[in-house]
Amino acid sequence: EGVALEATGCICNTQGDTLSVFSTIHEGMGSFMYTPEGNQHKIWIQCQGEKKAREFELPEPLSAGCVMQVQSLHPEFLRIRIHGTEGITSLPLGLTVICRGKAYYFKAIDPASLATGYSLDIPKSDLPGGVNQITLFTNEGAILSERLAYIPQEEYAQISIYSQQKVYKPFDPVH
Repeated sequence: EGVALEATGCICNTQGDTLSVFSTIHEGMGSFMYTPEGNQHKIWIQCQGEKKAREFELPEPLSAGCVMQVQSLHPEFLRIRIHGTEGITSLPLGLTVICRGKAYYFKAIDPASLATGYSLDIPKSDLPGGVNQITLFTNEGAILSERLAYIPQEEYAQISIYSQQKVYKPFDPVH
């Protein structure tokens, strides 16, 4: 409903064994690690203020896939790590970083390197301030993974607002 929620939850297999637990860190955002292993799994999420957890079935896992982690904690670099399964490691791949509709970075990635894990550091000085979209895709344009990373802006606009009147009546013109 457009409002950030704090929540906790877990992912369990059909036998009820807990595979992963998670909680939000800030305004509904957070992260967790989870590797699906063949059978149907469920996720339970309990939002702050609710008495009962909500249950959702997760879709069947695909036979091939990849994981992309983006870390922006380093002051000078955006650190990207990618791991892929055997079915992904034979496809030509590309990685782009886009901000406000403009591409700022492109890299062709050797798919064989994904089996052991591929790491890449992109200098933040090469990227604009604001929200950057990192996309990993195949040579046919299929998106395998996407992440967003916020790069703080170096300078912020200074805005001053002046009013010609202290009080305005409805429909009075404002200059």
